[in-house]
Amino acid sequence: MADSLDSACKALEVESHPLIFIGAQSLQGDGQELCQRLRTSCGPQAVILAVTGNNQPEHLENLLATGVDDYLAEPNDERLIQLRVEVAERWSESLRHSNEELRQSEERYRLIADNVTDMIWTAKLEGLRDFRERFGNGGSSQLAERLLSWWRFTYLSPSVERLLGYSVEEGESLTLSDLLLPESYAIAAAVLAKELVTEQDEARDLRRQRTIELYHRTKQGSVLCCEVTTTFLRDEDNRAVGLLGVTRDITERKHAEEALRESEGTLRNLIENMPDLVVMVDRGAIIRYVNRGTADASVNDLLGSDVYSNVSPEHRPLCRRAFDEVCETQEVQTVNVLDAFGSWWSCRLVPMIDKGEVRNVMIISTDVTEHRKAEEALRRSERQYRTLVEAAQEGVAICDPDEKITFANQAFADQLGYTKEELVGLNLRELTHASEFAKYQEETERRREGKSSRYETELLTKTGEVRCFSLSATPLYDAAGTFMGAMGLLTDITERKKSEEALRQKQEFLMQLLELFERDRELMAYEIHDGFSQQLTGAVLNFEAADQLREVDFQRAQESFLNGIRLLRDSIAESRRLISGLRPPVLDEFGIVPAIEHLVNESQAYGPAEIELVSGIRSQRLARPLESTVFRIVQETLTNAQRHSRSDKVRVELLQTDDHIRIVVQDWGVGFDPHKVSEARLGLKGIRERARLFGGRATIDTAPGRGTRVVVELPVIEKMPGENDQPES
Repeated sequence: MADSLDSACKALEVESHPLIFIGAQSLQGDGQELCQRLRTSCGPQAVILAVTGNNQPEHLENLLATGVDDYLAEPNDERLIQLRVEVAERWSESLRHSNEELRQSEERYRLIADNVTDMIWTAKLEGLRDFRERFGNGGSSQLAERLLSWWRFTYLSPSVERLLGYSVEEGESLTLSDLLLPESYAIAAAVLAKELVTEQDEARDLRRQRTIELYHRTKQGSVLCCEVTTTFLRDEDNRAVGLLGVTRDITERKHAEEALRESEGTLRNLIENMPDLVVMVDRGAIIRYVNRGTADASVNDLLGSDVYSNVSPEHRPLCRRAFDEVCETQEVQTVNVLDAFGSWWSCRLVPMIDKGEVRNVMIISTDVTEHRKAEEALRRSERQYRTLVEAAQEGVAICDPDEKITFANQAFADQLGYTKEELVGLNLRELTHASEFAKYQEETERRREGKSSRYETELLTKTGEVRCFSLSATPLYDAAGTFMGAMGLLTDITERKKSEEALRQKQEFLMQLLELFERDRELMAYEIHDGFSQQLTGAVLNFEAADQLREVDFQRAQESFLNGIRLLRDSIAESRRLISGLRPPVLDEFGIVPAIEHLVNESQAYGPAEIELVSGIRSQRLARPLESTVFRIVQETLTNAQRHSRSDKVRVELLQTDDHIRIVVQDWGVGFDPHKVSEARLGLKGIRERARLFGGRATIDTAPGRGTRVVVELPVIEKMPGENDQPES
């Protein structure tokens, strides 16, 4: 017996009681709080009975609503009281046993959870009921975002430390956004939103599970790919109140899968791009895969067909024996066959073994038709070979697959200054000039591919002299189609090449010289038109304006007159510049570099821009036409830059490589659109024409607002012996 709630709770904390009686009057007011305190003190297995003298149904319902397990209403029958007490005691005992079994079961499951390698966890869905009461069944995405933002783990298995590096205490304090990458967090929100929609369906599967892959961030900062399987935790009304999940690290598996996919893709790409024909056939010799078609049959024609139907009738028995041998011995077989369309194939039959049995056979076929044809041609001509070789005036040499000379006739020995015995055993590279290595390597590969060709090459004589030869090379095969080397016919064309080159250079120079003389007149006309004539025209127009205005507006007439005088003086200066620019004396006396320096000094005196000259010309003197062309190009570009660029600086570069002169003139002015230049403007056209006449090229890089860069490349032609320094007539 206890006379107050506090004394009752203290007594229950000292000694628990399975059956508690409480007067109905004590439950008046906040009866629910009273029952909750009693249950906290005595444990969940105790039975609480309310004793009342009022047996009105409404009063009894109110008592049960406070949380008591049952009631005793007066008048109290002792047998009834005893019966209820016995029932309550049995209920309490049953509840105690159930709680004990539940505790033992929980310990077993916790032992399992604490020792598995996967991370097992639970989480409470905070606010789910409040949200539904506020928003109903709508807004699943909003609800999912809210639930995830309030996420807290209610249980984490110790394996969280092995998996993610966090202790259990650290893990339980983390939010879901702390653990998941942003992309995975969005996936989790979308899946949860979808599941919340499914929860509204009365026919939903209460035991359903969802498995997704999410990327987790470990305590050390690394990223793991994990497979997460979840299901809802439910209350007694089967409403979702939390989540139970199992998280498994599948990072290594994902890496292995990715590596497998890459490997499979690489192998498939390799097979599909092989020059050989790759065919996969089953045990019934039916084609199941082919990497490409042939010249005579498409992929669709081959797939599903009998492999023997694509072989010529006389070779089918050979193919059957090889195929049966592969299936029986599980060893690779090789055969050469003629197909039904007349092409020869070298076929390698490879068994594809699965669980100790040959399931399929891969046939890798190389087209050797051309090799066979060359072999047949070689056999037909072999009888005539030695006679022709020994009697030939050209050099004849044969080399083996390792490029060593195995035969040389006397003519070839004489061409290089060796004896025949000295040549045999030498490697062809020992006779090849260094400048010909790349070409020689390419031609050697052509021989290995069964191709013949005729080309020119340079060889070294015994004394080290370089001689030019016309070489006709042919591959050699034995009766089995094996590459045995190559045979070459060599004609010494050194003297002919020297004569041809000298004649070509002379003719080319004369043609350029003649055309240049004619073009010089045209270019001079271009320069007079763009400068001198424009200034004279302007002067005439100003004088005419002054004549018309002198009676009506003397002031304007005087201005026009003075402008005319100025333009006239400019035209005189321009005429002097043109006369000097035709070919200044310094060009004849000292060469192109001093002449350009003189031109730069003059241009800098007449124009606003500062001119920088960088010279890298190594030749003392160039051919007179070339010097004139270089001078005119620089002159034209400097004139354009000074007149139109508005640049504070102009840079001129003269550079020389072994066989070219490079002219670069650059300003940093206003630039222009080259597509909008009038055809009447002949300056740029003249630069291109001069470059073209010498077999060179000119490029003009410009645009409005970013300056202009003119680059001209010309072949080097040095001053020829005996060429005088007198002006051209």
